[in-house]
Amino acid sequence: MANYESYKKSLAKFGTINLSNLIKEHFPSNGHKKLSCIITNPFVTWVADVAINHGIPCAMFWIQPCSLYAIYYRFYNKLNSFPTLTDPDMSVELPGLPLLHTEDLPSFVLPSILFGSLPKMFSEMFQNMKRYKWVLGNSFFGLEKDAIESMADLCPISPLYKI
Repeated sequence: MANYESYKKSLAKFGTINLSNLIKEHFPSNGHKKLSCIITNPFVTWVADVAINHGIPCAMFWIQPCSLYAIYYRFYNKLNSFPTLTDPDMSVELPGLPLLHTEDLPSFVLPSILFGSLPKMFSEMFQNMKRYKWVLGNSFFGLEKDAIESMADLCPISPLYKI
């Protein structure tokens, strides 16, 4: 755990410096080339800070299904009730998704599962969502249309492909 936290801090410190230097070198503010957007993954939240400091919009690319994003988003923002230690078998009803039972839920939202720093990482990611202009979703639109539409009211989400 301590090694992970140390690695994460080091990556943020030096990654911020290096990404900022790359932007300054290849896209100077007085130059003709301009970045329209920086796309990052959910787990390197410092990239959004660099983008904001350079006046560049930032998008988060969510690589898992949109339905999973909807579950995590609603769990970490405390928008819906989820199983607790006192009620571990409760069913969860979320907009755009069928009724979910404990066995249908990702383990990161279950009270009996301890994954060290992963819940903290998800929590930090969702606390900082306002820094992203868009969330790019990886989805089969036909299968997850309702989940995508239910999230559109909460944050700007765009499916990359409508299959």
